[in-house]
Amino acid sequence: MTAYDYIRDPAEIYRQSFATVEAEAGIHNLPGAVQAVVKRLIHSCGMVDVIDDFDFSQGAISAGQSALKNGCAIFSDVEMVKAGVITRLLPANNQIVCTLNREDVPQHAAKIKNTRSAAAVDLWGEDLEGGIVVIGNAP
Repeated sequence: MTAYDYIRDPAEIYRQSFATVEAEAGIHNLPGAVQAVVKRLIHSCGMVDVIDDFDFSQGAISAGQSALKNGCAIFSDVEMVKAGVITRLLPANNQIVCTLNREDVPQHAAKIKNTRSAAAVDLWGEDLEGGIVVIGNAP
């Protein structure tokens, strides 16, 4: 074994990562579809305790899946989340929208005395109808 002996197969890396989440997160009491979402959420943020703050309503997962299959847009308040969406896994070439870097955002943020992210969310307007929202990260 050398100092650079590590797993190089992406599928195996994913398999082991998700196995670790399953083993450490205590998600087995959740319904199957909710487990899949929580598992992905924990995998994306690396925090197994995020489950303590997670809540869901009946039908939420199937409604989200249907919306994605029907081509809904995905809205994010930050570019990092937008970049993190694996577009090849989206079922309907869904548009991913982040208005954070629009030219009018800094002026709007100053006007409402809030962050650029909050100002960018204001600009989603009627386009948000039927979409999915993913609120981002804190660097």
